[in-house]
Amino acid sequence: VDEDRLTAAHGDISTLMQTLQSLAGRPEVQGVVVDVSQDARVAAANLQADDGVLVNCPEAKNLVADATRQIVQRYRAVNPLEYVVIVGNDDIIPFFRTPDRALLAPESNYVPPVFNGTASQASLKLDYVLSQDAYGSDIDVSFKSHFIPVPDLAVGRLVETPDDMLTMLDAYLATPDGVLEPGSAFVSGYDFLAESAEAVQSELEAGIGQPASTLIAPRDQAPQDPNAWTGQQLIDAFLGQRHDLSFLAGHFSASSALAADYTTRMTTDDLLASPIDMTNAVVFSAGCHSGYNIVTVHGVPLVTREPDWA
Repeated sequence: VDEDRLTAAHGDISTLMQTLQSLAGRPEVQGVVVDVSQDARVAAANLQADDGVLVNCPEAKNLVADATRQIVQRYRAVNPLEYVVIVGNDDIIPFFRTPDRALLAPESNYVPPVFNGTASQASLKLDYVLSQDAYGSDIDVSFKSHFIPVPDLAVGRLVETPDDMLTMLDAYLATPDGVLEPGSAFVSGYDFLAESAEAVQSELEAGIGQPASTLIAPRDQAPQDPNAWTGQQLIDAFLGQRHDLSFLAGHFSASSALAADYTTRMTTDDLLASPIDMTNAVVFSAGCHSGYNIVTVHGVPLVTREPDWA
């Protein structure tokens, strides 16, 4: 956690800090809350990255991330760690910027949109993918002109406001020993992710011991096929009732999911309008930007759709 940046962005965070200490003190967690703002290298790197000129330099954010990663590694040297939880969005503790080497649909094609002159826009337009794998990695593999981290620790992130974070923390703290026992599942997919959806369906059904609800279009089904499922069908299936585990496979933006007809969508507005209680439901996805957390102050008012899925 970076207390200085969180406080600057959101004001009083005393309740959040107390709840984080409660989380760390749970017997199944046995964690430690580390304020990285007290580290001189992190503070100096943040000061540089916030500079009006260097805000357009993705590498400046990588220096902040690397200084923070080194704190994790110092703890790893003397403690058995299982996971790392980052508190805050990219503007508080940054994701690592990794060069996007894809020739098809590079990151520069993605338009959330966000303002020019922001770290978010710089990473997108200069073709960098945001990743936090390195926070849980002790090894980097050299690949052409850059390095790819090989994480051996799970890395999670609490976003975006203190109230959002407290909602997540309170949900966890209300569970006995932090253990969830899922009894229902939902899987959707189409086109190039149809086989992935079917494989996940098989795994989840084996795990919970009963059939999953599905909305999977065949791999060879064209979007123009009248049987291709629509955004409304996804809304009805996914948000019509609670599912403990859900896998949503398809094309995503930060705030919408494209349906199998490649025309209609499910949006975060649909999620907010749903009456179902998704407390401690687990949703995962292969969607390109399904986990993209837009830094709110980087968004364009009345244009950038909020909230994002994360």
